[in-house]
Amino acid sequence: MKRMRKGKMEEKMSGLKRMGTAVIALCVGAAGTVRSQDTLRLDLARSVETALKQNPGIRIAEKELSKARAGVAESVAALLPKVSGSVNFQHSWEIQQSLIPNFIKAAMRLPDGSYVMPGVEGMPDYLKLSFGVDNTFLYGAALTQPVFLGGAGLGSVRIANGAKRAAEGGLESAKQAVVYNTVNAFYACLLAREVAAVQEQALAQTQANLDLVRKKYDAGNASGFDRMRAEVDVANLKPQVISAENAYLSALTGLRMVMGLPESTPLALEGRLAYADDSLDSLSLSDLRMIARRNRPEYKSLSGNKTIAGGAARAARSSFLPKVFFQTDYSFMAMRTDYKFTQDDFSKGFTSALSLQIPLFNSGANWYLSLIHI
Repeated sequence: MKRMRKGKMEEKMSGLKRMGTAVIALCVGAAGTVRSQDTLRLDLARSVETALKQNPGIRIAEKELSKARAGVAESVAALLPKVSGSVNFQHSWEIQQSLIPNFIKAAMRLPDGSYVMPGVEGMPDYLKLSFGVDNTFLYGAALTQPVFLGGAGLGSVRIANGAKRAAEGGLESAKQAVVYNTVNAFYACLLAREVAAVQEQALAQTQANLDLVRKKYDAGNASGFDRMRAEVDVANLKPQVISAENAYLSALTGLRMVMGLPESTPLALEGRLAYADDSLDSLSLSDLRMIARRNRPEYKSLSGNKTIAGGAARAARSSFLPKVFFQTDYSFMAMRTDYKFTQDDFSKGFTSALSLQIPLFNSGANWYLSLIHI
């Protein structure tokens, strides 16, 4: 009986093992299918296209360009009129009193010191009066327009435009750098793949030669030295194959980094190494320099930086010049001792002012910057 139970237990354990093996095989097969579906197949054109979309450096440059464009709109808005509305309610818990001379008593005093009416001499010489009521309600709108800023406004616009041109050049430079690095990385992967294939083919041929020499040695047609030399050849090629495969994996990692892809993304490259003629091969060095000066985005960025410096100098000089502002205010005010305000309680006020600000002393700030001529 014990042997029969033991046999049944072994059969159950064997069945469980077979079931576990089948489940593992299914999981491995499913994982392999998912990985094969996620493999990204790339040629040179698609690699460049993906890099231009995914590279984080380009996304940062695009954000900087958007920021610079917003800066241009902001600098222009500073020159435009500004309209603001306001609503103000004020409650006075205690109204201040002002001490003023008693003009009535002084007017009723005669030259001999007497008064025109009896009892006036008992009036105080100074009176305490309260101005205002408990509750004040005010609402209205105000308009402010800078008339003359000494060149500060135009300098700010110039700085913003220069920053935008510099950001445009930075974005174009980042794109060209990504294209250049992607092409180099793609061809580096192709070269590493070809080198690894050549090394593997050489190892396969050397291994086949070793197998042949061993058969000849067993048959007595080759010496022990021949067998040892064939074994050494195989041993020498194996590290080279491993090194070539690691170089290929490293090249793929570099391509993923340039393209902004996750490190775990499987890649399958399509293409081969082939020489192609280029129209630039027929140009002289001076022609190439002229093309570079005309097309390189760094020159655009330098021009933008020069404009920024000129605008900064102009803004610095404006700090020594007067500034004129125009302001107008249209408001309604009501005053009551209670909270029962009605439209009839409000009185209209409409004022305009033209103000002039003259800098007299600013401790020499911006002096040296204002002397720059760009």
